[in-house]
Amino acid sequence: MNKRRVISLLLIFVFCLVNCVWGVQINVEKTIENLKDKDPKIRRSAAVGLGYVKDPRIVDLLIATLKDENWEVRQAAVNTLGRIRDSRAVVPLIGALKDSNSWVRFRAAWYLGKFKDPRAVEALIICLNDEDPRVAEIAAKSLGEIGDPRAAKPLALVLGRVRREAARTLVQLGEPGKKELRKALKNKDSKVRFYAISVLGKGDEWAISPLITVLLKDEDRYNKSEARMALVRIGTPAVNPLIKVIHKDAAHGCLVAETLGDIKDPRAIAPLIKILDYEDLRDFNRVSLALGKMGAPAVEPLVSALKTANPRVKSEAASALLQIRDKAAVEPLTVALKDEDVRVRRIVSFTLVKIKAPEAVEPLIIALKDEDWDVREHAALALGKIKDPKAIGPLIIALKDEDWHVRYRAEGALRAMGTPAVEPLIAALEDEDFRIRRGAAFTLGRIKNPKVVKPLLIALKDEDWHVRESAAWALGKIRDLQALEPLTATLRDSQYQVRKEAACALGNIGKEAIPYLVPFLEDEEANIRRVVAQALGMIKDPESILSLITLLGDENQYVRAMAIRSLVKIGPSALPSLIEALENSDQNVQLGAIISLGNTKDKRAVASLIEILRSKDTELSVASADALGRLGAPAISSLLLLLEDNDPELRQSAARALRWTKNNTAKEALREALARKDYPVIIGACWFYINNIEEGDEEVLIDVFSKYQDKELAESFFHSRNPKLKEIGKKWLRTHGYDSIIDRP
Repeated sequence: MNKRRVISLLLIFVFCLVNCVWGVQINVEKTIENLKDKDPKIRRSAAVGLGYVKDPRIVDLLIATLKDENWEVRQAAVNTLGRIRDSRAVVPLIGALKDSNSWVRFRAAWYLGKFKDPRAVEALIICLNDEDPRVAEIAAKSLGEIGDPRAAKPLALVLGRVRREAARTLVQLGEPGKKELRKALKNKDSKVRFYAISVLGKGDEWAISPLITVLLKDEDRYNKSEARMALVRIGTPAVNPLIKVIHKDAAHGCLVAETLGDIKDPRAIAPLIKILDYEDLRDFNRVSLALGKMGAPAVEPLVSALKTANPRVKSEAASALLQIRDKAAVEPLTVALKDEDVRVRRIVSFTLVKIKAPEAVEPLIIALKDEDWDVREHAALALGKIKDPKAIGPLIIALKDEDWHVRYRAEGALRAMGTPAVEPLIAALEDEDFRIRRGAAFTLGRIKNPKVVKPLLIALKDEDWHVRESAAWALGKIRDLQALEPLTATLRDSQYQVRKEAACALGNIGKEAIPYLVPFLEDEEANIRRVVAQALGMIKDPESILSLITLLGDENQYVRAMAIRSLVKIGPSALPSLIEALENSDQNVQLGAIISLGNTKDKRAVASLIEILRSKDTELSVASADALGRLGAPAISSLLLLLEDNDPELRQSAARALRWTKNNTAKEALREALARKDYPVIIGACWFYINNIEEGDEEVLIDVFSKYQDKELAESFFHSRNPKLKEIGKKWLRTHGYDSIIDRP
């Protein structure tokens, strides 16, 4: 809010306080004298203040002020005259509608509507074409407040410009306004039609027929949508006309159906069900949605529709019942669950999922053997929601279903059954079909009942590896210490998936598993060392840090990578040991420690990594630069200092660390290095310049490449969006036998 506005409001407040609260008389003569002051602010305050005193001279004085040279003073005079509501002000306010300032015209139009004086009508009609749309809109509103029928035609003419306000005013004008709205509904301008439609609603029965015409024939989709909403606002009087149309024009039946659905009049139920049988209906789903909105009154007719011969009618009736979810429909739906048409069975089975009716259990159990997997899946899902113990046996059999969707839903349903399913599932661990044994083990792990531990330990020795894998997973979820030794033994399983799941299970059990896991870090098989390292990372206990650091020197790269990830998971407590590992004689350990430190995002790692950066060992130096780059913000200040170092190798390494930076200070420093043609920095941060290339960079980069040609520079050039740099990089790579980089998809 500007200063002038604040001062004005304060002055108005003071006048109100003095006159209305304290009852003290304002110095009228002084205020009148202030109307002629040289300062427009004082004149404006005087015009405002005179509205709070009673003096017969005030109106004439304010009328004279309407000719003041300052528009804010004129506006204040208009406002005060409008509040006083003296009939002598009407003609002067009409004159103010021609003021050069739009705000003065706006306020004059506003207050003329409050006077409700017919003398203002013609002037307000002229204002409908004001250059300022706000003035035109308020003029339309004021004409509505006056209520003079002369305004109807002019308002209709400006519907496309003054929009909804003009349309609302036409409604207020009664029959003359309605007559113009009828014409507007047929106007060639879609905007005019839209705003005419937008104000129609309850009580506008006269508009039903033209609105239906718009709904069915208008080319503008927004007009169609607005017409539909208008018919819904009109409500029950529109039902019979819509029903007549729905039978005559099935091609547009969906729009009519949606409208009837939103009105929710039971008279529409039978006609809506009838059009489901029409072949040329475009979208049956919208009709079923409309029927669903009808609620309880639609249940009986929809149940009858389930018995018709047309499969589409039956499936859409079931869809509508799905929305209503009335238990009165359960018995007919269970009958329809045996329908010969698969579409019907699918919709019915899904509907029963939502209704959750216990009386549907037997038919749903039968549906678990349906030829269609979708029906079987929904049947299993519904049984899980109903939770009737009678379904446990059939659901266990469904664990061997050929479709994974069904097996997944059967497992979920058995889990939902909880304790009643435990004994049958334990018994299922001895079934002759491995799929049932596997599903039973998996489900028991999700139920997490303590009594299942011993049967699952036996299942760890099952002849089928899928069962052993599920048993190991389940024991990891239950986290019982009895499983420690059997799971440790399972780390020697012949199948990698079983070993991996056993290691993860031990990791889930927690700290108690560490003594069982650590010896396997020296196992001959790399896969075992890898999964054990993964398990130690899951436990996140500092006790395993030294063992994992030793693993950083493993001969297998995947084992080393897993050790790095696990050390990072352990968190800050691993930092001192990682820093100490930088002094290890094994370079693999050093590299692993460097990578781990970079992933910690801990600022305490910066100094040690900078020290490695200063070493002349190329591989460690590059790894340290990459690690500092991953550290991000904590390393920026140290790296910026290195950019100014006298040693070109250090500058290059620091630049490499900053090549992916998002820090603005670092970006500026790299830009400065390019400007002074610091070649080591440009080489180190080449990817930065390539990805953020600016005018003039191209020549410098080409010059650098001509002097320091190597694979990394050529590759960065090749991946550039700059055609010239791309061609240079491609030519070098092709010449030096790096076709695989060029041909890489």
